[in-house]
Amino acid sequence: MRPGMGRDMRAVGSYIHGREMGWVAQ
Repeated sequence: MRPGMGRDMRAVGSYIHGREMGWVAQ
């Protein structure tokens, strides 16, 4: 497991959460 992977996972989680909330328009 490379350093920064946790950050990537958090970023992905935020992206998914944003989609659920409906403010990600992609």
